[in-house]
Amino acid sequence: MNTYLLKFVTAIALCSSALADTIAVYDLEGPISEGGQPPMNILDLGSAAKSFTHFDIVESLNAALTDEDVKAVVLDVDSAGMSLAQIQELRKLLLKLRAAKKDVWIYTQTLNIQTSLLGSAANHMTLLPEGNIMLSGLYSESMYFKKMLDNVGVKVEVIHIGDFKSAGESFYLDGPSEHSQKQSKVLLDSIYEQLIAQIAEGRKLSVEQVKSIMDKGIITAEQALEAKLVDHLEYRTDFIEKVRKKYG
Repeated sequence: MNTYLLKFVTAIALCSSALADTIAVYDLEGPISEGGQPPMNILDLGSAAKSFTHFDIVESLNAALTDEDVKAVVLDVDSAGMSLAQIQELRKLLLKLRAAKKDVWIYTQTLNIQTSLLGSAANHMTLLPEGNIMLSGLYSESMYFKKMLDNVGVKVEVIHIGDFKSAGESFYLDGPSEHSQKQSKVLLDSIYEQLIAQIAEGRKLSVEQVKSIMDKGIITAEQALEAKLVDHLEYRTDFIEKVRKKYG
């Protein structure tokens, strides 16, 4: 069996026996850094466990993809802090696992656009019956320092060429220019349309159906199940029992 699957035992577990199939279990918690160690949390000074990274997860999923012994992967993602780019990369790997005839199970206590996107690659997407559901669009924020700099007598001179060169606006404007707002809107709309399309494709829904769900914002777990954003509503103990029964 590929050693990548056994490398990070503090976060990634392998479940197997002589009479059972092998599944790779990923309990994703806290911020997931790209590589190296994330900043130390003062509340975690007593923990000696090695924090795993996005690179570790990708390496392990790639190993699971080519390991014939691995029949399924299980991800618990409700407390994972992942960027959109990380989620999209993991989603691609999960789709490859599905194409390789391996089951993908996801459990979450929170349903948002991020977990919905990841769940669109699973054939078993499970949500806590009392799960927190917040489906919303995308937004961006910028900080502007002109008034602060005026108060301390600092004047910033920025040279830029072209209306859409807005990188320096934070230092000489009180808010975004019309062109800055326009380019932000185009960028966010483009990303949003991409996410909606991927969720719709994975959940076998139309784009209009997914947008209608997103427009509601807050829905119940039962409504999420009815809308086919999730496959099951189960408590974690029941979810674990179902996986054990399935693979022995």
